[in-house]
Amino acid sequence: MNCFRSCPKVLRKIDELSTRTITRDKKQLELDATIKENLVDPAENIKNLQRLDQASHFILRAAYCRSEDLRNWFLTQECILFRHRLMKIVDNVSGAVIMQKIFKKYNLVFEQVEQTEKVLLRDKLMSCPIEDSKSDGTTAFPAEFDKTTYYKIPFVKALNLVKHRSVYIQGGYAYVPTSR
Repeated sequence: MNCFRSCPKVLRKIDELSTRTITRDKKQLELDATIKENLVDPAENIKNLQRLDQASHFILRAAYCRSEDLRNWFLTQECILFRHRLMKIVDNVSGAVIMQKIFKKYNLVFEQVEQTEKVLLRDKLMSCPIEDSKSDGTTAFPAEFDKTTYYKIPFVKALNLVKHRSVYIQGGYAYVPTSR
């Protein structure tokens, strides 16, 4: 498998899926199939796959830096791929533990909202869309609310979420939902 030829296929598939009017679940399934077909080789060990993934990222980054439009296209597709991979980790049973390790490794200090504050803000927090592969990104249902972890993040560190109105803001903090 040549990762340098396969990665652009995945990015083009992401672009194609973003323009199609199909359900979120169908998009996820098609993207999973494309990733499995083009990026995952069971014969490779994880370290080698990670090295290839990093190398292909930087090679493609150099290839797509010829114009502002190409750079923006590449950045958009890479962000969608990153979000997809991250949500696969979070959806995993040990996803919350992995996220805490990522926060610690990269020195990301986010305060988890205490249960008492969460209950007080229940109506406002439930109006926030929850991003996971099982929801359609609308709002939380009461059963989902109980399973959802919220982080209190200075709103300037979550500007993209604020821009898309995906979080509740109070007192200079964005309350960011993540499902367990």
